Amino acid sequence: MIDKAIKFLKNNFILFFILYYFTLFLDTTSLEIDYPIIETISKILRYVAYFLFFIRLICILPEYKKDIFGKKWKDNSFIVKCIYIVIIIMIVSLVINFLTTGNRRLIFLIFVLITCYKTDYNKIIKTTMNLQIMLTSILVLFSIMGVTQNYVIKRSGQGARNSLGFLYPTNLSQMIVFSSILYLYERKGNVNIKKLFFIQLLNSFTYFITDSRTEFIMLETIIIIMLIYKIFIKMQKTQILEKVKKIYSYIFLRIFVFLPIVSLIVVMCYPLGGVWNKLNNVLSNRLKQTYDNIIEYNLHPFGEDVDFIGLGLREKIEYGKYESNFVDNEYIHMMFNEGYVFAIGFILIINLLLIMLYERQRYKEIILCSIYLAFGVLNPRIVNILYCPILFMIIPIISEYKNNYIKNKIIDIS
Repeated sequence: MIDKAIKFLKNNFILFFILYYFTLFLDTTSLEIDYPIIETISKILRYVAYFLFFIRLICILPEYKKDIFGKKWKDNSFIVKCIYIVIIIMIVSLVINFLTTGNRRLIFLIFVLITCYKTDYNKIIKTTMNLQIMLTSILVLFSIMGVTQNYVIKRSGQGARNSLGFLYPTNLSQMIVFSSILYLYERKGNVNIKKLFFIQLLNSFTYFITDSRTEFIMLETIIIIMLIYKIFIKMQKTQILEKVKKIYSYIFLRIFVFLPIVSLIVVMCYPLGGVWNKLNNVLSNRLKQTYDNIIEYNLHPFGEDVDFIGLGLREKIEYGKYESNFVDNEYIHMMFNEGYVFAIGFILIINLLLIMLYERQRYKEIILCSIYLAFGVLNPRIVNILYCPILFMIIPIISEYKNNYIKNKIIDIS
């Protein structure tokens, strides 16, 4: 009986993840505001999910211990050694951050990531995609039927932005964009023209409803790339496509670490005016808001207790008329909340993940990661598993890379 229970817990991470994801999704909807009981139920279900994750972690702990401590330090590759050192620094930094600010944002995220051990990350990605499509469709239908409200944001001279059941219009547009991207990833690009046309219609309709320009442009670019991809497939130029994937992956893993640095430099150039002021207008005042926060709060090694206020429905109810001070850059946002020590560690871990993926010739995964990581400069979605499942690659890829390295080393010796 106990063995069956342990087996069930080990083999059903996806089931617990679905329950957890559902509670995260509810937090982005107006259902919790229109029906307060739903928020209470959501919290209870989340604690149930945490409990199940914890029990699963206990069950897989012996395997974890064997995987991490089963081999001598000298037997690990240089990359794996670097990862272990960086993780230790990040953990210490996060503990200091929690003790000084009470910030628990990433503690729960890391806990969930740890419990995904021995689960295929592609299954998690597929599950995330299916949940995004299903839950978003239901919520939009509820909003149209009047079951929950449609939060509308007026834009002077530019019409209105509709949320259709979400707390903010961008939530809706990003659900559409990321579910489409994950669908294309899941299908490995093998999508016919009809489905691409449907995604195009959906993207155009979402832009018309939400007026979310960044998301529209991003998905539009991907659709165009997919059309070019299909033309090359039809011309039987698969070798060229494979070379392009490899070259793109190689370039991105080399330039990724510079994205956060360049984005921070651009923000600090805002007071110079001129082209930087124009860029700020194009980016919907992102540069000014981020710069003002840096001047007011400064960036600290272990983070600061900064109250970022967005323009969502919850904030409107709580604060009434106010100005947003939200930082949309994921990397700078992390520097504020968790500190630049943790942020630097996070960037290094992601870069090492890209290197391992490249060495394993997982170009498809690198392309998916690049979309989220580049988008992180404009929106904080990388450490939000509601939208971004790429963090679930970290533990499986490290484990796979480590084991293959040791096997190859044994073969070389023999």
